[in-house]
Amino acid sequence: MQQQLAAMKGSQPAGAAPPPPGSPAGRHLGSPASSSATSAAASEPAGAKPASPSPSSPSASSSASDAGSAASSASQADPASTADPDAGYVHGHFSRTEQMQKLQPILEQAERRHAYEGLTSGGTGYGAWSYLYDNPFARMSGVLLQPVRQLVRQVVLPGVLARLQTMAERMVREEVERNFDAEEFLEGVRDAVPMFYEAVAANDLDTLRRMASSKAVEAVERDRRRLLEESGLVVRSVSAHVTHAAIGGVNLWGPASMRAFAPEWLEPSTSDSEGGSSSGDGSKQRKGQPQPAKPEAGPGKGAAGAAGEASTSGSSTEATAAAASSKKSSRTADDMTKSWLVMVVSLDVKLDVTYGLVGVNAGGDGGSSASTGDMEASSVVRRHGTWLLARGPLPKGAVNNLDSRWRVLAWW
Repeated sequence: MQQQLAAMKGSQPAGAAPPPPGSPAGRHLGSPASSSATSAAASEPAGAKPASPSPSSPSASSSASDAGSAASSASQADPASTADPDAGYVHGHFSRTEQMQKLQPILEQAERRHAYEGLTSGGTGYGAWSYLYDNPFARMSGVLLQPVRQLVRQVVLPGVLARLQTMAERMVREEVERNFDAEEFLEGVRDAVPMFYEAVAANDLDTLRRMASSKAVEAVERDRRRLLEESGLVVRSVSAHVTHAAIGGVNLWGPASMRAFAPEWLEPSTSDSEGGSSSGDGSKQRKGQPQPAKPEAGPGKGAAGAAGEASTSGSSTEATAAAASSKKSSRTADDMTKSWLVMVVSLDVKLDVTYGLVGVNAGGDGGSSASTGDMEASSVVRRHGTWLLARGPLPKGAVNNLDSRWRVLAWW
């Protein structure tokens, strides 16, 4: 009998014992390589090539390994992909069709990956929106390629960009803000970009923090230090001219993605949405915008206006405060979602930059002064790429006008 029992035990396959609950192999019984392949993929750095499964591994094991490797790469390349209770947040907007429900999280993941790379790469030329200097080769390339880009936009892209803008406007009007106007939005973008770079040149961090995310402000400060250390230059002034602006798409970001770039926007004390929304047909005044006589919908306009808010007084300010207080008291947390509206904007900008030369003075005494003295230099810097502009959190359902202002989330 003992010999028979020993023979029966010896005939069982080595991997026949059921795996622990929740392990990848538990979903593919009989695939001993599945758990180890997924564990190996999870330990790889972002962008690394996933390890090839053993030739003896079944196809189900290979699928599990590939999925684990893709998830690992996305989570390590993108700070918003780490374990977060809101990582699987499901949006209530833009969910009328099954195709859009599937496409939205894919777009969100791709956008935040591009945004993270654009803010942290610290490169020059294309997409380096916070580094305001180009070497001679980059300047020459920009001059030569500018006519080509203009030709492509005039001949090839007009129909594509027009369809994208029309689709984005329709989606926002149907499910978020009924009175949204794409042309008005782009007009605001053209006005806000010069305001942003004026604040960059003045090192006005208070204004920058009102106009942009903390990650974007960090990129501006990093590249300011880098310009001084590498080239001995300090930006004195910037005159920005938007030569092209177009809507390239619209999407929703959840709280996990927003927290990775602008955690301060999720704090109640800094949220722009005390008013939440307006269901009436009143003006489109944004919070922090001290001039209600001129409705503006552009990103940063409310932020730039807030810089001069102290100069406004009288009945208009009191009425604005009373209206905001009334709206705040009339809504509850149940009326709001955790979704943020994110607009993808294609931009071409010409920047006329004036620099101060650190360590060089106009006296010509040969000394190494630590101040910029009176020596200045100027250069034309061209930038083209994408900005992400966000507003939120959004109320449930569509409203006539949103009260939250647009702010710069990221770029690439």
